[in-house]
Amino acid sequence: MDSSSRIRRHSGATAIASALVLATLALAQPGCQSKDAATEKSCAEAQALSKVGFTGTSLPLKTLALTFDDGPGARTIELSKYLKAEGIRAGFFVWGQALQNDGAGTSTLQALIDDGHLIANHTEHHLSLTANQPTPLTEAQVVDELTEVDTMIAPLIKNNVWLFRPPYGDWDDRTVATLDKTPMKKYVGPILWSVGGTMGTNRAADTECWKAATLKTVKECGDLYVKEIDNVGKGIVLMHDPYFIDMNNPDSGGTYQMVQYIVPILKAKGYSFVRVDEVPEIKALLPGGAGADAGAPAAPVEEPAPGDTTSGGTDPGSTLCP
Repeated sequence: MDSSSRIRRHSGATAIASALVLATLALAQPGCQSKDAATEKSCAEAQALSKVGFTGTSLPLKTLALTFDDGPGARTIELSKYLKAEGIRAGFFVWGQALQNDGAGTSTLQALIDDGHLIANHTEHHLSLTANQPTPLTEAQVVDELTEVDTMIAPLIKNNVWLFRPPYGDWDDRTVATLDKTPMKKYVGPILWSVGGTMGTNRAADTECWKAATLKTVKECGDLYVKEIDNVGKGIVLMHDPYFIDMNNPDSGGTYQMVQYIVPILKAKGYSFVRVDEVPEIKALLPGGAGADAGAPAAPVEEPAPGDTTSGGTDPGSTLCP
């Protein structure tokens, strides 16, 4: 993909009121919590894609869902093991091209699942589904972006827990209508975020942290994440597992190391962690209100459960992107 076409700034934002309305509607949907087989089948086949993104507004205060995009990468397995040891189950939104470039292939995904994490769809080529780049994707291309990754991850997903995050958070009515006519309507999404989308004085974006023009140390980037989390108070956190200060040297510092820095800080501040499919507004749309056993063994959460809610982010370059 051309570098200039991928250096772009996100502008999508989800208002608090809209997100709260969406969460209320989701929780009120009849049947999705039912254990009746016929009802669950109907729920699984229903349109789960929404015109408004999910950012975790329905979570209790001081509750976070960690999510990672664009992997797998060089330290993804180590990140998975670290999170498991910390009692944290995360969501990994898989980029098809990265999966194909990963020598271990689907065995990496199985390792994530074995550690209690959730795998989800982040499209095949990481193209905006809405932008002119230089020409818009056709409807068939939009569907293919999900279908190609779906083919790779479907054999590993249990209990119909299908989550989707569009590249850059780009989403519109046309995309919803396009996917609604295909089997890809099974996905719940778009799964967006409330933390980690843009760099600022008190805002974080790990992809920006490792970009030369806005380079941060692991500690500096981690401190920005902690500041934004404290300001927002809860929600879905966006990070990217395959990126480092020096992409040729995974020991140079990057998201893997930053997670190890911020997790003890967040725990000390009293934050608890849930997997992204356990976010109430998302869980309500899954068959049977799935979550804890959605295709992965449960790992214990060590910490007991004791505002800005915008979505968006910045793609800093040809290899760093939400």
